[in-house]
This record gives sequence, C-alpha cells and structure tokens, in this order.
Amino acid sequence: MASTKASFSGLGCRQPEHVWNLMAYRDSWVRKVHTGEFHHSFAQKRSFAGTCHYHFFLMGHQTKRPLSYLLRSVALQAALSHKAFCSRLLELHENTGINFSQQKAIIIWEKIFEGILFRLPSQDPLFWVFDGLDEAESLTELIRFLSKLKAATRINVLLVSRATKDLLKDINHYLPTTVHETISADDTVDDIRDYVRSSIQRILPSNHTQDEVVQEILSKASGSFLWVKLALERIRDNWYTKDDIQAALTEIPEGMEPLYERMIEIIAGQDSKPREMATRILTWVACSFRPLEIADLEVALNPEFRDFVSLKHTVKEICGQFVVVNKSRITLIHQTAAHFLLRKTSDLPIRIEESEGHRHIAIVCIDFLSDTSKWRRVFSTVQAYRQSNSPLVGVAVFDEYPFLAYALSFWAYHVSLASLDSEDVLAIVLAFLETNCLLWINGAALFQNLRILTQAAQHLKTYVKRRAYAAAKRPSTSLTLARDGEYANGRMISSVWLGVSETTLLKTRPPFTNMSYLSALRTPLSAGLSAM
Repeated sequence: MASTKASFSGLGCRQPEHVWNLMAYRDSWVRKVHTGEFHHSFAQKRSFAGTCHYHFFLMGHQTKRPLSYLLRSVALQAALSHKAFCSRLLELHENTGINFSQQKAIIIWEKIFEGILFRLPSQDPLFWVFDGLDEAESLTELIRFLSKLKAATRINVLLVSRATKDLLKDINHYLPTTVHETISADDTVDDIRDYVRSSIQRILPSNHTQDEVVQEILSKASGSFLWVKLALERIRDNWYTKDDIQAALTEIPEGMEPLYERMIEIIAGQDSKPREMATRILTWVACSFRPLEIADLEVALNPEFRDFVSLKHTVKEICGQFVVVNKSRITLIHQTAAHFLLRKTSDLPIRIEESEGHRHIAIVCIDFLSDTSKWRRVFSTVQAYRQSNSPLVGVAVFDEYPFLAYALSFWAYHVSLASLDSEDVLAIVLAFLETNCLLWINGAALFQNLRILTQAAQHLKTYVKRRAYAAAKRPSTSLTLARDGEYANGRMISSVWLGVSETTLLKTRPPFTNMSYLSALRTPLSAGLSAM
C-alpha cells in the first residue's frame, strides 16, 4: 500500500492516523465521540459491517479547516480501503493530470465523489464521521453537498458539533429530516472515568493517591474531555506534591483559553441586540451565588429584555456554548469558564467585569424586592393561609413568583462584591433598609430560613469594610474626615436595621404579631450587625 499512498500525493493531504474497519454491535461506537449535536442517516441496526472515514476540524490547524481538505482526506481514506475506487482515482489522475490539492471543493466533489465514488456499488455501507463542524470553513457548502448525496452504496453520515446558530439554520434548511441527538455529560461519564483511571495509574505511584485524584478529576470534569486531557497533562508534568496536583485541577489549563476566546468571538460576531443579551446572561450566570432556573433568569432580565419566545433556546443560540441548560437550570459549561469570563476578558471584544456584574445584580434584586404594595399583599395572603393550617403555602409562593427566593436570599451577597466606583449602591441599600427592611424580613420568615438575615448582615459588613479600606487609600484633604464618612455609612446601615423597634414590629402585618417570633428575629440581626 506504500506505493498507492505515494501515488496520491496530488490529493494534497496526509493519511489519517486510523482508517476504521468497523464490526460493532449496537451503536456504542457513536457514544465514544466526545461531544455532539447531530447525526444524519445513522444506521440503527444492531450489528453492521463497513468502513469508516473521518475528519476532525480544528481552529488551530488552518490547513485542515477548508472543505476542499476534508474532501481530499475522505477521498484518500476511501482509496486506501476500496480497490475499485483506488483504480478509478488513479485512472482519473493519469488521464487528466489534475492536481486536486489546488482545486476548489466543488470540482473535487463533482469529479471524485459524484463522478466516481458514488457510482461504485458496494455490499457494505460507508460511515462518514465529521467532527468539529463549528470550527470548519464553508460549513454551509458542506451541508448543501450532503443534502444532495445520492450514491449506489449506502453512506451514513455522523456530524459532530457544538450547536451554533448558523449550523442549526443550515441543518434545518438543507437536512430537515436529520435525526438530532444531544450527547450530555451523563453520556460521556463512563468514558471519562475509564480514561482518567488508566492515565492516573500510569502517572502516580500510590494507589491511595490515585483514587483520590481520580475522584477529584471526575467531580470537576463536567463532561469535558478537553479539560480532563489538559489537567492530566499538567499532573503528569508536576505531581510531586498535593499542592501541585490541586493547582493542576483548579487553574485554567492553557489549552482551554483559546477555546473560550473563540467562543467569545462567536458572541461578538452577532448583531448588537443578541450580543448585549448574551453578555448580560453570561454576567448573571457567572456572578450568581447559585445556578438560576430559566424562570428566575427571565424575571432577572426583565428590566432590560422581556417577552422571550423561548429563553431556553435563546440562551443556547446566542451564548457561544458557554451556557448549558440542564432540567431548566442554567449553568456554565465548566467551572473554569466562570474564572475565564470574570478574569480573562478585559482585552476581548466581550468583556464581563466582576464587580460591575455584582453591582448590577444587587440593584436588580433590590428593585425587585422594593415593590412594596405587591409583596405586602402577597405576604399577607400567604400568612393568612398559613394561619388557617396550610403550612405549604409559604413555600409554594416562591414557585409562583420566580426570582423571589433568590432576591430575598442573595441581594446582600451581591452588594458585598459590588463595585465601589459609584455611590448608587450605598444610596440604594440605605433607601431599601429604611423603607422595605420589615417587608424583606417578612419574606425571609415565610421562606422559613432566618439564616438569610445573619448572612445578609455579614455581607453588608463586608461591603462597609471594603468602602472604608478604599476610602483610606484615596487621596483626601482630610483622611480623618474620609474615614469618619465611611464609619458613618456603616453606622447608618447598622442603625437603620437595628433601629427597627419592638413597637414598630408589633404594628406591622403578620407574621410579626407575637413576641416569640419577634425574639427569634432580633437575635440573628443583632448578632450579625453588632460588629459594624
């Protein structure tokens, strides 16, 4: 076969590392693909025989991205595995002298594929696997070619890609009958586990340490083979202390950043409105204290973007694959993505600034809770039902009003991390505590989690300390006055909150109608704010 390989130098591509001659059972070989979104005309037989040709597009390998290279690569693989096609291809080259390495994709498709390969009958089918389509050039042209595929031999095509907006549009237009399947993290967990265990056994000498590291890697993998591969490479190069291993598992591997940067470029290439929308969604997902439900996020976005036809599908299309939706809960594709978005985007076309993100979320939460008449009416109704022996009503209200539980629980957390460059956050917090503090406490009580109060007190104390420290570092005509000002701000927050007197509480609506409940509230408030 060496002479045959040399004869095809005119194709302008190298022989792939593997040409698979498949003899498989069920469809387990498909699940070995690391991530995917589409497959077209896939064989559903329980057993099959055939030959597989494949190509992997890679953004960092520019010579392999053009469609013409893909076609030349598949032609070479077919020539190496099918004698009849090999003979006809050599005959074409001898008769015409065409150097296909310099031809456009349409010429290669018509001359080699439609002119020869598709005309040759074969008892066994062909399997084409094209991976990384989102990193290919001329993607639309490839999909259009596949839509016209008519051959004497059955050809099954597996297309593997992140589901970009352009790919979805082309698939729906040119291949409307395509079978679409998503390979989730659960589908790859067994493969990742086997890969990690075999790799760690070769790297680390201690069986006890091996088990610990394997479990640590699996807990952080989030279905990403790329992250696992890069993390294992870092451990292999430096595994001598536990701190070295931990650093390899917590820092962003170098190979992940180019991937994330390309995803940012995809977002930046959209029109202005989806680009702004994606930036705001990523800000919420990266900065939120816990993963948000789709319904929560839709309410949170309402001040800027509203009336979504389907926020779930919008997130998938415009966020550059940074975000995944699992059972209506929105999370980032991997934990390293949050670090990248918040710390590594300052020089990129899409920038997410962490402290400004927390400032925005804090203001949205406080504004949401400041609808006094609405929440007073809702909380009073809930309390009335509770007093009529309906204990679940207080909890159910948080299902009926999305984002309420998040805003009640975490507004102060976002304040503690908010930007100090503007005075609006402090003014908004003071106004909220002055006018809506009791209403917020009422909501926390209905949520049956008084820890919200002490945690909020600690977060506000953190915010005041940050302001005082920043004020001390700023040039001032009177350093004492600057410090006194920040001290006054802290005392003001404390006094506004702790100044809620027993008499005032007793005059409010339920649940503040009995002394035992009042005592339960005063203790955590005092404990949390006493040090301010």
